[in-house]
Amino acid sequence: IVVQKLSDCTMPALVTARSGHACCAVRGALVVLGGEISSNDIPSSVEMLSEGQGAFKASPSLSCGGIMDAGTVVVEEDDSTAGQVLVLGGWTDDFEQASAVHLVDVATGVCIPQPNLLQARDQFAAARLPDGLVVYVGGCGDNYMPIPSAEVFQPPVQAALNAVWTRRELPALSAGRYGCRGCALGDGRFAVLGGMNNDYQHLSPCEMLAVDESQHWEPMSPMHDSRNHFACAAVAGCIIVAGGQGLKSVEVFDEVLDRWLRHPYDIPIEADYPAWAARCSRRRSHVGVRRGAQPSIQVKTVAKELGVAFLGMGFQPKWAVEDTPVMPKGRYKIMKEYMPKRGTRGLDMMFRTCTIQVNLDFSSEEDMIRKFRTSLALQPIATALFANSPFADGKPSGMKSLRSDVWTDTDPDRTGTLAWVYEDGFGFEAYTKYVLDVPMYFVYRDGIYHDVTGQSFRTFMEGKLPDFPDERPTLDDWEQHLTTCFPEVRLKRYMEMRGADGGPWSQICALPAVWVGLLYDEQALADAEALVSDWTSEEREYLRTAVTKDGLQTPFRDGTVQSVAIDMVRISKEGLIRRRCNEENFVDGLMEMATSGKTSADRLLDLYENEWAGDIDNIYKKLTY
Repeated sequence: IVVQKLSDCTMPALVTARSGHACCAVRGALVVLGGEISSNDIPSSVEMLSEGQGAFKASPSLSCGGIMDAGTVVVEEDDSTAGQVLVLGGWTDDFEQASAVHLVDVATGVCIPQPNLLQARDQFAAARLPDGLVVYVGGCGDNYMPIPSAEVFQPPVQAALNAVWTRRELPALSAGRYGCRGCALGDGRFAVLGGMNNDYQHLSPCEMLAVDESQHWEPMSPMHDSRNHFACAAVAGCIIVAGGQGLKSVEVFDEVLDRWLRHPYDIPIEADYPAWAARCSRRRSHVGVRRGAQPSIQVKTVAKELGVAFLGMGFQPKWAVEDTPVMPKGRYKIMKEYMPKRGTRGLDMMFRTCTIQVNLDFSSEEDMIRKFRTSLALQPIATALFANSPFADGKPSGMKSLRSDVWTDTDPDRTGTLAWVYEDGFGFEAYTKYVLDVPMYFVYRDGIYHDVTGQSFRTFMEGKLPDFPDERPTLDDWEQHLTTCFPEVRLKRYMEMRGADGGPWSQICALPAVWVGLLYDEQALADAEALVSDWTSEEREYLRTAVTKDGLQTPFRDGTVQSVAIDMVRISKEGLIRRRCNEENFVDGLMEMATSGKTSADRLLDLYENEWAGDIDNIYKKLTY
């Protein structure tokens, strides 16, 4: 009966918008703790919606500080006037992954420290069993990868506000998972559901554990849909799960039937884990950024031990080519020798530039053509918006995007705006013919890069390559050759947007968002097509080269590129809003830059001339990750 009548209703809004927060029901009240309210701001604030009230009200803040992505379990003890919550792990307001555990008195916000988790973790499954034991499983561990370990907290014999819990290790899951959910089954066993694995695959398998003498995990019926970061509750002998990344569906696990049943009604919106889409912090944000953030954090963890840091810029502001350490790859040796034959800036490109690249899907050849043409035309506008490379050799270079300018004199055979893309007949075949005519760099065989610079891939396909007579290329040869083409938009099994400078983390968040908003919403794509539809080939080429120097102030028609940038970001934001994935806030910073006309490059130049008094070394403090 409960399941059949399951429905949604409108609830009051939170006092403060937040994501990644903890939420639990305590003595008839809905309690919200911590989360993230803006970039780099994890609060300690608490809100409560009591039964019968029409609005959330602020409660005493957590004395232990801000939390995010923590596990929370309700502890019903008589000593507290409003109940207690056990807060486990997560992230602190210093953006440090935590192993700390606190018993929180909801009435006062006082946090009583408990023994730490055996392993720091966030985004894990946790639940309290009928016998009072608190089980927590999986999550992201101290290496920021999914972990399989499990632990249990034992309450004190005599409950009291200042009593200390104890903990011990449990058998591990069959494999690590994070973004999973946990709950107590009616028979006292603990169930862990869904999540994501190390390959970012969404999971439907479930496991259950009896915390008794046997203490072993058993497989449980898998959910119909693979889901992570979803809502989960145990109700009347059933488990109800709803939403998750990209999902509206609802399922119910019937413990008597031992199987999952699809609920006939979906939740009204996709529960696309707003913590990914509603924040842009040092750790993660949008799902595309989330996949980049996790390896980034791992790299920074290792780099810190080595005394190495990362600079968010599009061009090395001090080092010359000869000062730059080189990754010892065979292909780089070949490219280093060949590039000076085709342009004057090839070595600068190889050793002193850095871009942020976004890869986007297409559903058909027609879809690819529309998105390719539109994004290629708008690539100079993105270059202007994301301009972040105004320095070279310790001083201003005269360019807003020196990185992009370098590409104008690298190798004309494999770079540029591809004017023929806008001609009739463009498609997969036309792009393939273009790539076939791009001169080769190398053939990779048995771990060795063989120099075949300047030779034709068509000749290779005919078995007439001089160094490899009667040998024809493999699919791997073709894929390697594709990587040696460097147009502003590159086509593989997806499209690569290549026009943006390397930059600060907020811009790494903004770049995928602005392109997703433009290309993944039909109305936005149509509006973007209309924006560029009457641009001539000469105008597109002019923009490609002119924005590298003047950025948003580049003259264009009766105005400047700034006005085009405003339209571009506006269209993107409208598209993101229609997607209803809470991604639109990522482009707010771009709109501020577009309307003010001041990009990162402009602000850096102002700092250099004024606050820094011409000392370029300050940039390492400003833009180091």
